[in-house]
Amino acid sequence: MTRVSSLTVVGYWVIGIAFVTILVGAAQLQSTRKKVREIRDNTNITPWGSAKRESVPPLTPFPPEEPLDLYRKWLPDYNNNRTEGLVKLSDVEVKYKVVSSEKPRALLIENIINTTEAELLMSLANGKLKRSQVVSNNGGGRIGSVRTSEGTFLTNEDPAVKVIRRRIASLAHVPVGHLERIQILRYESGQYYKLHPDFFSGAKLKRLGKAGQRMATCLMWLTNVTTGGGETVFSNAQPVISLSPRPLSGVLFYSLDRNGVEDKTSLHQSTEITGDSVKWVAVIWIRIGFMN
Repeated sequence: MTRVSSLTVVGYWVIGIAFVTILVGAAQLQSTRKKVREIRDNTNITPWGSAKRESVPPLTPFPPEEPLDLYRKWLPDYNNNRTEGLVKLSDVEVKYKVVSSEKPRALLIENIINTTEAELLMSLANGKLKRSQVVSNNGGGRIGSVRTSEGTFLTNEDPAVKVIRRRIASLAHVPVGHLERIQILRYESGQYYKLHPDFFSGAKLKRLGKAGQRMATCLMWLTNVTTGGGETVFSNAQPVISLSPRPLSGVLFYSLDRNGVEDKTSLHQSTEITGDSVKWVAVIWIRIGFMN
């Protein structure tokens, strides 16, 4: 009888311990979920803002079936009585200054990347650079006299590349899936890229796929040009806009207007490098739809 009673007591102890373990596990799970919610809530993409950086609802991803409607809806208003200020991106806070509020819409962004990231991007490209190509009518690439730089596309696997892509997506106020891969370009003495659009036109429009048109470009300068040349010039703008390379800074400009129509004032060129300077830039093109 005593033996049965002892086993019963042991059984109760086992059940009790198991019950307590379940309660502790449930409490830990609830705590973890709460932390995840806090992290998620603190990393919302925010629109262009002032130093006050007011809280806003998170950005809803673009449904692929209606990219242009939401493109217009979420388009940042650079001319909202503010020509410069601060914007909080996914992991940094940068300064912006409106260069042109219309035709084309463009703004300078300071410290969009840091020195370590710039050096890493150049090192990832070294050994992979080839003569830069232009997009042909069949959707492929071809070498042309209008573009004489060397370049390469980086994969999206490197952790630093992922961080930069998220930052640019936050800057442009789009999901990261709208971004093409980062292209690294090197311009040496005598090299240039003549006046050209970043949007697709003509026969190329038939081969865009579900990603659709290029709506914007983010160009980031990785090095300085001390001997002359290398400016990014919007020749069709009135007045003409000429931007000299500013290391660790960049320019975001739109190739489409507010109605999603190609903006011919967004055509631009990279002027010929003079002397022995070398210009390195990183470029990300942004589509109106998801790349994959």
